[in-house]
Amino acid sequence: MKEKRRLLLIIDTLNSGGAQRQLVGLAKLLKDNGHTVRVISYIDAPFYKAFLDENEVDNECLIEGGPAKPNYIKVYRAIKKDIKCFKPEVVIAYLQFPSIMSSLIHSRDKSFKLIVSERNTTQEFDWFERIKFWTFRWADYIVPNSHSQERFIQLHYPKYASKIVTITNFVDTDIFVPATKQFENPTPILLSVGRVMVQKNVLVFINVLKRLKDEGILFKVLWYGGKEDQYFKECETKQKEYGLDGLLEFKGRTNDVLDVYQKADVFCLPSIYEGYPNVLCEAMCCGLPVTASDVCDNSDIVSSSCGRLFNPYDEDDMYNKIKEILTMNKSELAKMGECSRDISIRKFSKVEFVIKYESLF
Repeated sequence: MKEKRRLLLIIDTLNSGGAQRQLVGLAKLLKDNGHTVRVISYIDAPFYKAFLDENEVDNECLIEGGPAKPNYIKVYRAIKKDIKCFKPEVVIAYLQFPSIMSSLIHSRDKSFKLIVSERNTTQEFDWFERIKFWTFRWADYIVPNSHSQERFIQLHYPKYASKIVTITNFVDTDIFVPATKQFENPTPILLSVGRVMVQKNVLVFINVLKRLKDEGILFKVLWYGGKEDQYFKECETKQKEYGLDGLLEFKGRTNDVLDVYQKADVFCLPSIYEGYPNVLCEAMCCGLPVTASDVCDNSDIVSSSCGRLFNPYDEDDMYNKIKEILTMNKSELAKMGECSRDISIRKFSKVEFVIKYESLF
């Protein structure tokens, strides 16, 4: 039987992001396995706090009313104090600043084992990235959530090779399940979930939607997720310019993403880069055919049996692949959806996810 540990999980905020979803899920799974688990954050955006409370996972925002741009010296001291009080045997840090601060603390305090987790794929190897990876010399393990990020670290930091353990994202396939009745929408609903930001390639996606509309292809697009102000304004302007009102709706964040998946017909993720995208995996668990950019780990997730991959920089390719899916008949879509579900059960296991983390303790 695995020895039970005192575990401290650190993240910047408990907002609705994908990294947050994975961390709170990990916290629950570790608690269910008998470990003593505490989750701390320092930016007050408690979207997932209710989930932790419902599952009786100890959690706290260390900075009361913590701002979106915190004082990192104050945060560093608060994390250091919490580590001293809680006395964890293992610290797991998600995202950049929590990982950097945990590494700096660990440089002086060796009373715990430190696991830092990379949640995206590095696109610009700038000074900040160099500082971050420099601090990882004090981590015991570096855990990318994608094989593309593993390759990046191996290439640029071969001295870290023995520390790198890739653990891809999990999805609870008992919760994310297909709807009992799919493909009943008179007009196909094409769904995307994610923050409206440059990374998600929304402006090019809107160009594609205009071309589909002009050709008479039937569709309705629902996009769920937060909005980065300036970029969203550009998207909204183009949406109106192209006459896509009623065909493209930016719905904002949702508290019931499962319902959103189950009411859609097809999922699309047009990003220019990703890590190991939660939303793509969740959509597949819910039995949706998928279209996605052929970037990072997406080709390890999506096969031709369940969807189509396109070049996010090639508007024609994106247009042709999305059109192909939208013009399939219901039986073809249903078969692709079944393949999505089969793949998800094999690849996104929560059991394997938590076992891999426990193996590092």
